[in-house]
Amino acid sequence: MSIDDATPADWDRLRDKHPALVKKYEDFVTKNEDLVNNPQHYNYGKIECIEAIEESMTPESFKGYLKGDP
Repeated sequence: MSIDDATPADWDRLRDKHPALVKKYEDFVTKNEDLVNNPQHYNYGKIECIEAIEESMTPESFKGYLKGDP
């Protein structure tokens, strides 16, 4: 069986079997956060990943990183 073949009843059974996962998902999607400018999943403490990457490079290297240059 493929995930594409799952019926609504299959999904209901899964939600009933794993309520903690459903709660975790609901908590994630209902938070009032800026998913574009400050997504919480890109933070470690109060440091955003992009800031840590920038601090680990020279300004020139960081610009290349942002452009996707090898």
